[in-house]
Amino acid sequence: MEPQFFVPWGTPVTDKLSSSTFRIFYQNPNGIKVTDNDHSLKLMHQHLYEQQVSIACFAETNLEWNHDWVKKKLERTGRTRWNSFRATTSTSERVFKNSYKPGGTMMFVTGALKTRLTQEGSDPHGMGR
Repeated sequence: MEPQFFVPWGTPVTDKLSSSTFRIFYQNPNGIKVTDNDHSLKLMHQHLYEQQVSIACFAETNLEWNHDWVKKKLERTGRTRWNSFRATTSTSERVFKNSYKPGGTMMFVTGALKTRLTQEGSDPHGMGR
């Protein structure tokens, strides 16, 4: 049985986007798993691609974004769906040894909006927001 990451709420998204509009998605997934086969990330990107999401925001990713290999998995799976994809993440300064770490956020832009990205940053207090 496939895990269900995104349970629809509100009006179903059925309309194709025009070139003058974009779609923003927000989710608290209560953790994203990073495994050898990247199944969770692939499923997440597939769903967002099908929904024509331009900006995706996630709270409580529960991933250790201080490890480069975790970020690379996110970027690699994102680029399998979008030609233009840019992700930014945040986490606290405390480093965990494995990929699980409570908290953390992730945000990414796709398509034409990526070229309009001028700046990225995170909480200056080191809290990982």
